[in-house]
Amino acid sequence: MTRFARAAYFAAAPAICLALFWRVLFSWFLSDDFAWLGKPLEVQSFHDLPAALFRPEAQGTIRVLSERLFFLVFSSIFGLHALPYRLWILATWFADLTLASLIGARLTGSRAAGLVAAILWAASLNITYPLSHVAAYNQILYSLCILSAFYARLRRYESDQKKWKIAEWAAYLAGFGALETVVMYPALAALHALLLAPKRLRSTLPLFIPAAIFGALHLLLIPKTPGGYYDFIVDGRLPRTLLLYMEWSLGPSRLDKWISHAHWPGALVTGLIAIALLLFAIDRFRRRDYAGLFFIGWFLLLIAPVLPLPNHVVDYYLPLPELGLAWLGGWAIVAGWRAGAVFREVSISLAALYLIGSAVEIDGATRFFYENSVRMRTVVLGLRDAVRANPNAVFLLAGVDNDLFRSGFEDNPFRLYGLKEVYLAPGSEKAVEARADLGGMARWSYSPQAALHAIEHGRAHVYQVLRDELKDVTHDYEIALRADPHASRVDFVDAGDASYSSQLGSTWYSSEGGLRWMPKMATIRMSGPPTASEKLYVTGYVPPPIVAAGPVTLRFSAGGGEIGTGKIEKEGPFSFQFALPAALAGQQEMEIAIEASRVLRPANDPRDFGAVFGTFAVR
Repeated sequence: MTRFARAAYFAAAPAICLALFWRVLFSWFLSDDFAWLGKPLEVQSFHDLPAALFRPEAQGTIRVLSERLFFLVFSSIFGLHALPYRLWILATWFADLTLASLIGARLTGSRAAGLVAAILWAASLNITYPLSHVAAYNQILYSLCILSAFYARLRRYESDQKKWKIAEWAAYLAGFGALETVVMYPALAALHALLLAPKRLRSTLPLFIPAAIFGALHLLLIPKTPGGYYDFIVDGRLPRTLLLYMEWSLGPSRLDKWISHAHWPGALVTGLIAIALLLFAIDRFRRRDYAGLFFIGWFLLLIAPVLPLPNHVVDYYLPLPELGLAWLGGWAIVAGWRAGAVFREVSISLAALYLIGSAVEIDGATRFFYENSVRMRTVVLGLRDAVRANPNAVFLLAGVDNDLFRSGFEDNPFRLYGLKEVYLAPGSEKAVEARADLGGMARWSYSPQAALHAIEHGRAHVYQVLRDELKDVTHDYEIALRADPHASRVDFVDAGDASYSSQLGSTWYSSEGGLRWMPKMATIRMSGPPTASEKLYVTGYVPPPIVAAGPVTLRFSAGGGEIGTGKIEKEGPFSFQFALPAALAGQQEMEIAIEASRVLRPANDPRDFGAVFGTFAVR
């Protein structure tokens, strides 16, 4: 093979991959990316580094290389400039494709089969998520570790040179810093030896030692997140989950997501490919060529660890497992090409249908991720600029749909720029389905009353999220809120916020540090509860001197009737909740009176101090 031919051979799969996935080069960050982009915020000094690198996170994982170091280094150098991350990820993936071709050639005895397998793998829809989401780099890096280790093992079989043994162990052990599934590598090596190199089976036994130690430590020492998406369940759903993963790996079974009424064509092509590969594997088995059996075993072993996760069935688990089927497919296509006209036409037709269907799926999926990443960039960078002009403002976002919300909001990218008060504009939450295990909608909800109050006092800015800009619609939104009778209600008062001073009686003292002192008696005006089922929620704080002489009782009343009393026996924050009298229901305004059973008068201060209050809410 000439130098040019060799370069073309190894460049073919990456070139096809780049032609299909070109949008990822121009994509920004998405969803889980933002959780890891904040890693440098955890390292304020050298003493913080061990925790940042080794503290279990995200379902008890410790992926030092693929997540911790990767994001610490790249975030520190490149910040939120996405292109360097993308180039690094693609370079790693191209290395995976090169190794896939080399390994496939050795296992099948055909360079052409290895190349075709790499091309099939490069054209898989299942790599879209790992290439589009920087946080999924673990899938690509662990693939590199396992493929490097396995390639070194095959070279060791050929030459028995010590350097290949060292290379295998180095790549294998590095995999423990990339993804937990690397524990399956010893089983892969043993299966290969059992089927294709029986004399080498004993050499695989030491590989099980690190896997056993890692598995034991992970099981015994690392706490697991209870409940939710990552529940480990072994039940009757395992076969169905396995079949679904096989369907996703074999052909364009998800065409209907991008083309209406295309489910049956995609399913038909997938079924034909499955039948063809099964018949080919059986034929090779009958000829005592067990490489096909190894390829199927490769898929089954690597997908096995995620089969007991029935609540988290996702295609980004598939890239490395499906390589086994890609090797089988590349081998079958080359064998069909050499077998005669009929088999040649069948193999080329099925390959063409697979590639065309995958191209359509990849185009739709990459466009979806690209568009949402652009919108996330608009929101995050737009608010970054807005907060510079209004550092203490509340930002309300209108036009956030479910796709955009799930593309990053739940991982709070706004904290990267110190933004704490970002919410969905009231009513926007109806278009969003938030994951309960990530906090639900509570973090992003803002009441119409609070929005109108904040806008009236110049604290809130409302932005309409467009594709390429945030449009300030504060004025129009204020007009709409004023027309909403619910928005004009006063269901919330923050006593420590000066903008709520008009709701407070004349006896209150000035606010201090987000809280406000009252003397022995004070009043506050709020809207009456809409119905008799609402309650009054009160928060505040009592300094040590107030309770030094014993408990303090706070009595709350309104409309001539008592609401309730709260007893404070120790210093620190307090919170009360009271059922409101039925007579107050439906009243446009109610005045709540608060009386402290005892006050404190410090030396050199003529004022009486009863208690410090934070918020009052009716809900």
